[in-house]
Amino acid sequence: MCWMDKRGPMRPWHVVNALRLEYVIEQIAQHFGRMPTSTLHGVRVLDVGCGGGLLSEPLARLGAVVVGVDA
Repeated sequence: MCWMDKRGPMRPWHVVNALRLEYVIEQIAQHFGRMPTSTLHGVRVLDVGCGGGLLSEPLARLGAVVVGVDA
């Protein structure tokens, strides 16, 4: 099983993650007074319970410095 296979058994997680990512970006933008479409350069994120990093990786691609931890 591969976490990052968007068409594999983890597909439902990827579908939900798109919505979750949008919400997290909106909250970060609101907190820092930014536009939600801007990059996340300069933002540091701690993703506790990151699982396979499904949220951590796209946040990092947008420029955030991300640390993801999970058991």
